[in-house]
Amino acid sequence: MSIRLKVTLATVAIAALAVGAVDVTTFILLSDYFDRRAAASVRQVAHTAVETLGSGHRLTLETFASSDRLVLVEVLSPKGKVLQRLGTSEAGKVLLPSDLLSHPGRARSIEVPGSRGPAFEVIAVPAKSGSVIAAVSVKNEVSTLAHLFRLNFTVGGVVLGLLAIVALVVLTRSLRPLRQIATTADAIAAGDLSARVAPAPRRSEIGRVETALNRMLAENEAAFAQRDATEERLRQFLADASHELRTPLTSIRAFSEILGDNPRLDEGERAKFLGIIVKESERLTRLINQVLDLAKIESGAAEWHSSVIDMREVLEDSATAVSQLFKERNVKLTVEVPQNVPAIVADRDRLVQVMLNLLSNAAKFCGRTPGAVTVSLAPQGEFLRVQVTDNGIGISAADQEVIFEKFRQAGDTLTGKPQGSGLGLYISRRIIEHFSGRIWVTSRPREGACFSFTLPIVRGPALVKAA
Repeated sequence: MSIRLKVTLATVAIAALAVGAVDVTTFILLSDYFDRRAAASVRQVAHTAVETLGSGHRLTLETFASSDRLVLVEVLSPKGKVLQRLGTSEAGKVLLPSDLLSHPGRARSIEVPGSRGPAFEVIAVPAKSGSVIAAVSVKNEVSTLAHLFRLNFTVGGVVLGLLAIVALVVLTRSLRPLRQIATTADAIAAGDLSARVAPAPRRSEIGRVETALNRMLAENEAAFAQRDATEERLRQFLADASHELRTPLTSIRAFSEILGDNPRLDEGERAKFLGIIVKESERLTRLINQVLDLAKIESGAAEWHSSVIDMREVLEDSATAVSQLFKERNVKLTVEVPQNVPAIVADRDRLVQVMLNLLSNAAKFCGRTPGAVTVSLAPQGEFLRVQVTDNGIGISAADQEVIFEKFRQAGDTLTGKPQGSGLGLYISRRIIEHFSGRIWVTSRPREGACFSFTLPIVRGPALVKAA
């Protein structure tokens, strides 16, 4: 049985009890009123008869002209003999109780065979030299009560029927959002996470429930989408990592087999192949270290040692570390830093890692001879801005959108021989963003590239001056 039918039946049942209680109460009160009225009427008739007899007059129907209920009046002697009897055509139907005279002054209702309910109200009262018995009709009152009962029953039935219809309609309209919620739940159970409940007025309880439910469904959908995206990124990460690891391993194995199969290989060729094996081994080591570093950063297990640092020292130490690489590649490195710079709070080793990555990339992609790389540092509002500018081959607009992603490099690293792991810039971005900074690149093909990042300046008067 549906909720709306249960509520409708409960409403009608409660209303029926209320209507029944009102009808019964009305019937009892009205019946009591009619009983008291009939008793007063028969007493009035008996009192009139006693007064008329006391004044020495004989009773006639005109004596009781004021009473429209009179049915019977009898005057009895002390021995119970009927001295006078007045009555209407219904007087013959009155069957007086045998003990009526034993209870003088007490009005009683009597029934007539073949009729429903009381028909007459009778009373016996003492009079001069005897007793007076009076009877009045109560058929009108009984008829009125019976008609009222039928009318209440009919009207009550109609009212309950209309109430049932109205309740069913109202409940159907009111519970429509619940059916929509049930339909939405079925759709979600079937796998449609985009299903939503139609909006309802927010002032209603159901409207607030629908709003909260839609918000929860949106959060759940976003969570599932994030989970799917995470799983997809993990699959892509494993696929890319497998490829990147396979490339140097393949080179190492191939050249090792060549050296093993050709023990009389020319010394020059042997030295060349050994050099390739060493470089690929170093590349493999860097890749493994970067993968481990990336795993720690993304899992939240990376250690961060933040302190107030001088960014000039970071730039100068990084430039010194890559000076031999720049010398071998015939690339000129220029460091431009001001005398006084604001201090920042960050992990010094992590920032050196970022700078070494940016400088190594700049040196590798300086295709011109001679190559030139410039490192500059300057305050920019509430941030400190670092720029690494080269005069290399540049980066296309399409590649600028992806080089900060995992295992992505400028150009197609899967078909050409890569010059790196494709993790350096992604790790650099995660490091800079960890310290509330931002990193980006501006470039045009064949016009060089400028990698920039900003870090927030320490609030307060902290200022690092040149020694």
